[in-house]
Amino acid sequence: MSLRKSTRLTPRRVDAARHNSQRSTGPRSEAGKERMKMNALKHGCDAAPENEAAVLRVLGEDHERYAALKRELATAYGPGDALWDRQLEDLAALPAGTAQIAPIQTANPSRM
Repeated sequence: MSLRKSTRLTPRRVDAARHNSQRSTGPRSEAGKERMKMNALKHGCDAAPENEAAVLRVLGEDHERYAALKRELATAYGPGDALWDRQLEDLAALPAGTAQIAPIQTANPSRM
């Protein structure tokens, strides 16, 4: 015999779920959406491309320096397909990532 309660959907539970869903729809105004779009940011790897400047700013990086490095890499290695462009972006992001990791490594040398 299970100690858990039944999870069957009763009409009462369905009505409660519908009622609650009307209150939890997220921000509606543009200002609210702008405030909330960085809530889940931890490292920026999965951030949308249009949020790149904001992500770099939140992480303490210089967007202009990052853009200049991307341009320099594109000039040095030439144009390519979408995969090549993504690899160049990842390569440009490496200095920012190592700058964030270095303080963590020096603060916790026993954990490495």
